[in-house]
Amino acid sequence: MNTPILMSITATLLTILSLAVTPLVAQGTSAVWSASWSAHSTAPAELEQAMTRLAELTSAVQDDPADSLFRAAQTALRRSDNQRAAELFAGVRSRFSGSPLAKDAAYWEAFSRHRIGGVEQLVTARDLLAWQQRTHPNASSAADARSLTARIEGQLASRGDAASAQRLTERAQRMSTVCPSEDEDERLMVLDALLTMDSERALPTLKSVLARRDECSAVLRRKAVFLVSRKRSNETEDILLNALRTDPDREVREQAVFWLGQVNSEKSTTALIELLRTSTDPAVLEKALFSLSQQRNDRAQAALRDMASRSDVSTEIRGNAIVWLGSRGGNADSTTQFLMQLYPTLSEQELKERVLFAVARRKTPEAQRFLAALAMNPKESMDIRMNALYNAGRSGMTLAQLQELYRKAPERDFKNQVIFAIANLKSPESVDMLFDIVKSDPDREMRKQALFWLGSSKDPRVPAFLQEIINK
Repeated sequence: MNTPILMSITATLLTILSLAVTPLVAQGTSAVWSASWSAHSTAPAELEQAMTRLAELTSAVQDDPADSLFRAAQTALRRSDNQRAAELFAGVRSRFSGSPLAKDAAYWEAFSRHRIGGVEQLVTARDLLAWQQRTHPNASSAADARSLTARIEGQLASRGDAASAQRLTERAQRMSTVCPSEDEDERLMVLDALLTMDSERALPTLKSVLARRDECSAVLRRKAVFLVSRKRSNETEDILLNALRTDPDREVREQAVFWLGQVNSEKSTTALIELLRTSTDPAVLEKALFSLSQQRNDRAQAALRDMASRSDVSTEIRGNAIVWLGSRGGNADSTTQFLMQLYPTLSEQELKERVLFAVARRKTPEAQRFLAALAMNPKESMDIRMNALYNAGRSGMTLAQLQELYRKAPERDFKNQVIFAIANLKSPESVDMLFDIVKSDPDREMRKQALFWLGSSKDPRVPAFLQEIINK
């Protein structure tokens, strides 16, 4: 493959990767938020972090009578013997109440019982944390204790504990009216726990969080947008739309666009289409395009086609619309027809290359014929022709079609690309074609290219063929 076509293909692939990463970044953060805390509590990463905190705690205490018992509890926790760890931490708390380690022992006992799971253990853990807050409010684990309390309250609420649900609601409401001094983890944990509650109780609190405009609440609002998208109700789209239109934080607005696409309703489609019509923010437009590409309805597809056809938007935005059209399911013939009709109206090479890439993804005979015709069209630039040939191979072009292209192609560079496409078929018949080129093509350079690709073939006949060439 020559340098221009390689650069062109690389640029296209990088574009696809960058487009894929954008939703994944938003999704990745929210995926962490949506994970079940019970699963999270057994994650090796959390246990490793706990071991680090315990090591720091014990190293800071010298000649403490509780040290050996505390270390034994630490060892049990490392081995995931959570019941034994809870008992040993309880022993530190009861037998060495004057020790600095006893101030944190209640937290670590609660942490161990939380890992055991079950309502009884969770209630005991919650009570231990409340006791620690009353008796040792300045313990080094105080911030962690508040976060763990929120996590436990959420798990109890999900099991039908009305008192826990009420406490969570009250904490979330307090958090939504002031800029708290508590650790950020606790604030996020409280919101996370709202996932366990029904929409009727959770949505008013989430709306009050999203109504804030102070700088310290930006992280909370970003998370609230995700939580609203999970709480499907008649209000979901309206809440997300309000965040999109009024929130001063750009990331909140971008996530609102993304989650509108996941809601996948007529109302969300209408909102996204309106956004394409009115927004001038490239980042928001890109997310709106992606969100529409995830919706499986005719209006969403029509909106993507409209954006791909518009000459008053940037090449990047039009190119993204073309790419998402190629990636959609649905009526492959209709999409292919649109892309083929769009191609001659384009002047920018970048957009033409996006069309070639998108058409190839349709993998239809019509797509193959279109790409093959472009590849052989002397009026097109060599870069476009080579790109069309490469994408024709991706679309499933047959060996017979490639043989025909090879026979008709006058340019050496183009023939090189055809040989590459033939070799990539990796079939016995394609190897036969390479054998024929080596044996009969009058162009020495073409024979060398065919030999090169035969050298990388795993066909068992190749070694004998190469030996025959050597012995001539």
